[in-house]
Amino acid sequence: MKNIDENFKFVVVGGGSAGWISALYVRANYPNSQITLIQSSEIGILGAGEGTTPHIIDLLDEINVPMSTVIKEAKAVLKSGIKFSNWNGDRTHYYHSFMDNPDLDHTSLTELKSTKFPLLDLETIANRESLDKIGFNAIASENNCVRFAANSDVTNKDLDPVLHFDRLGRTALHFDANLLAECFEKIGRSRNIKVIDGIVTDFTTDHNGYITSVNIGTDKIGCDFVFDCSGFKRLILEKLYNTPWKSYKEHLPAKRAMPFFIPNNSNIIPPYTDSTAMKWGWMWKIPVQGRYGCGYVYDSDRISDEDAKLELDNEIGFEVEVPRLIDFEPGRLEKIYEKNCLAIGLSAGFIEPLEATSIWTSLMMLTSWMENPTAITHNDQTARDVVNKRHCDMNDNTLGFVYFHYITKRDDTRFWSDFTKDNKIPNSLEKLIEEAKHTIPSYDMFSDIGLDFAAKSFLACGNGQRFFNPEHARKLFNSHYQGRRKEEYDLLKHQYFKNINLNLSTLIDHYSFIEYMKEN
Repeated sequence: MKNIDENFKFVVVGGGSAGWISALYVRANYPNSQITLIQSSEIGILGAGEGTTPHIIDLLDEINVPMSTVIKEAKAVLKSGIKFSNWNGDRTHYYHSFMDNPDLDHTSLTELKSTKFPLLDLETIANRESLDKIGFNAIASENNCVRFAANSDVTNKDLDPVLHFDRLGRTALHFDANLLAECFEKIGRSRNIKVIDGIVTDFTTDHNGYITSVNIGTDKIGCDFVFDCSGFKRLILEKLYNTPWKSYKEHLPAKRAMPFFIPNNSNIIPPYTDSTAMKWGWMWKIPVQGRYGCGYVYDSDRISDEDAKLELDNEIGFEVEVPRLIDFEPGRLEKIYEKNCLAIGLSAGFIEPLEATSIWTSLMMLTSWMENPTAITHNDQTARDVVNKRHCDMNDNTLGFVYFHYITKRDDTRFWSDFTKDNKIPNSLEKLIEEAKHTIPSYDMFSDIGLDFAAKSFLACGNGQRFFNPEHARKLFNSHYQGRRKEEYDLLKHQYFKNINLNLSTLIDHYSFIEYMKEN
């Protein structure tokens, strides 16, 4: 039995976002422990992931890092969701927005206890209209506004600038990944996290396979617990412990990314990621202060790098500079927790960048690890199994949601027209797809199949891709509408849109918000 005290030694293998998130998370939860992070200035970091989900704010709260610090030092901006453009091949778009503020949610209006169907959503789908018209975040995003409103403390310079605003609903961040790592490293050093610049060569283990030291040549760094944050190298779980890899390539064909940057010198900062469908994959466009981080994710078996670059240049309107190509295989490790080692970030798995789930997954795994400390203190294999199962379930469910985005009306290339024929439907999606042949899936169905993404996310993407049959929605709406008087429904709907307009009038332009945060 081990006590996690001032003598307990944590070692983090790898810098970057995953390594520094892990180190700062451990410091926040075990403040008296010894923490060493090993990174290599020679190898550097991948630095491609610049988008997040709202869980990044929970993480910053957990590790006690003000959001204003990340805005100032990592050129971060806010993210209200993702704008999907041209996924049906007709240059239309739809938003997958983050959950609205409860005061702006239409649950009380649209959800009957006996049905679990959202009536306003059903009415909108039945009318063949976009759900963006009833979503506060989508409307705000189209106007480049963010969900912060100045409050009465705005003149108090003693406060952290972020406290000068009331946050309306959930928000995430875009940031410069390299600058975020530098920011977190500075904070980590100030919190007595030891940093070693070097390349890990091997590991020393005891007779039970537990790691006793992480080795850099002849230097041995003693440890009681290790985080594998070595990225695609997967130095420990895959190479030391030979943990099997579960590939998702039979489901998702994209396997290469072509990243590039575009300057942005205007006073417009979109508060969303733009994901634009291309002929053989899709392109991300992520705003940070002063530029866009972009990239084409494509199936390199169907298109050459040269043709992908040409397509990219035509889409952007000028020739872009591509510093490197990134190859990846979508999938996950069968286990991320073995002996006294936990894999976090790309070391644990990677699906693809579409919904920016990497940091979210990392945070969930750290939380699960923290909630099962007996794996460390009492060598409890059952506790490790809990973490490993959560990892497998979460990634498999995320796979299902990512795959769902590709079921569109676009058919200009075989990548799109034959997607479901050429790429196997994940098990987590089969029930949803079958259900949608006959009706609009209910909120309860999503809970039953254990999907990590909310029903509202599937409804937003499914309606944007014209996956749902409007006649099914009309039938359900008419069926369940009978239980409510028309006057009551119309009154509640009127109040809902009134609340949206009132809150929109209080919001702040995204660029203006970022400039204010930088100056205070």
